[in-house]
Amino acid sequence: MHGYEFWADYFRRVFTPQIDAFAGSLSGRVLPAFDNIDEEGRQIEEEEYRRLCSLPEYNDAPDLAALAEQAHDHAITYYVTMYEVVQGIVNLFAVGLWHLFEQQFAYFARRALPYSWDPPNPPFSDVKGALSEMTIDITRLPSYPKVDELRLLANCAKHGDGDSCAKLRAKRPDLFEPEHHRDLPRLPAVTPVITPLGGEDLYLSAEGFKEYADAIKALWSDLGALLEGAPAGGRLP
Repeated sequence: MHGYEFWADYFRRVFTPQIDAFAGSLSGRVLPAFDNIDEEGRQIEEEEYRRLCSLPEYNDAPDLAALAEQAHDHAITYYVTMYEVVQGIVNLFAVGLWHLFEQQFAYFARRALPYSWDPPNPPFSDVKGALSEMTIDITRLPSYPKVDELRLLANCAKHGDGDSCAKLRAKRPDLFEPEHHRDLPRLPAVTPVITPLGGEDLYLSAEGFKEYADAIKALWSDLGALLEGAPAGGRLP
C-alpha cells in the first residue's frame, strides 16, 4: 500500500488532469459545434420558404406572408430544439463530472484506505465515512459544499423530480429557471423536473459547470494536503 504522500501527488498528477480534460472538452470541443445555430436557423427558414413556394397548391396567387410565417415557425422549432439539445448536453456533462469524481474517489479508497469494500467500488458516502473514521472530515473542506451541490444536481438531472431536486432547489432556485426568465417575478408554483436531459426544467450554464469542476480540483488539492500529514494506513495524529 502506498503512503498517503504518494496519493497526494497522485491527485495532482492524475485526478486533477482528468477533471481538466473532461471539463475542458465541454467548452473546447462540444459546445463550439453549436456556435452557428442562429445561422443554421436562418438557412432553414429560407429553404423552407422556397420549398413552400414551389408546391403546386401555391402556384396560383400564393399568400406569401402566410408562407413566410410557416417558414419562420419551422425555423423557430429548429432553434428551440437545438438550444434544448445544448442545455441537455451541459446537464449531462454535470452527471458525468460527478460520476468521474465518484469513481476517482472509489479508486483512491480501494488502493489507499485500510478497509475491505463491499461493493468493490464503494459509493462516495462510504468513502467519506471511512475518511471520517481516520479523523479526515472532508465536509469541513471549503470546496465540499459546492461538490455536494454537484451530487444533488447530478441526481436531479438523472432521475428528475425527487429528494435531490428538492434539496437542490432549496439551495439554488436559479438552476430551475431559464436564464432569460431570471429577472422576471417568480411564480409561487414549482415546476416539476421531468426532462432535464432533454434540456428542460434544469438550466445549468457552461460557466456554472466549470465552477463545479474547479470545486472538485480544489477538494483533491485540500484532501491531498491533509493526507500528506497522515501516516500510511493509519489515523491522522
